[in-house]
Amino acid sequence: MSKLGSIRAYARHRKEKGLTGASDTAVRKAITAKRINKRADGKLNFDECDKLWSKNTDPIMQALPKVQPKNTSANQSANPSANPDDELAEHVQDSIANLKLRELQLKVENLEIDNLKKRGELVSKDNAVRIFETLARQDRDSWLNWVGQISSEMAADLKIDQHDMQTTLNRYVKMNLTRITEMKIDVSPATKL
Repeated sequence: MSKLGSIRAYARHRKEKGLTGASDTAVRKAITAKRINKRADGKLNFDECDKLWSKNTDPIMQALPKVQPKNTSANQSANPSANPDDELAEHVQDSIANLKLRELQLKVENLEIDNLKKRGELVSKDNAVRIFETLARQDRDSWLNWVGQISSEMAADLKIDQHDMQTTLNRYVKMNLTRITEMKIDVSPATKL
């Protein structure tokens, strides 16, 4: 049967086992952070709390040395033999915190991208290029077919030869289409329309 006890008794239990968090303050912090749970009667189940503590505690943070506050002139006079490794440990902890923050940001970005894909608001670049090329081809064909359809009507309105009208229109439409195909389109994300 698992041992039950108070916060202080659990802290002694952790100290006897050589585990971190062997003070009543550390146990209280773990309870506040919801890394371990009290029972309904306010006691702690030692075995259950040990399992929860190891499951919910970041092993990287546990392995790092405890960092004292930066040495101010008051701290230096009170503690002249301050450990020079403290600044390194603080830097490492800051770096780890920054890495964890960046990792969370990337997870959020990936979730946002997945949601956009699911809602159909985001398509792959290959699909977008294929759709764009199809639309451009349809537009080109429409213009080329338009010349043959409209040239006789325009020639009649202007009272000129239908063949001359179609040849001239065809030449100018092809010149314009060639100019459009030579335009460079930048599809990089930084491009503004």
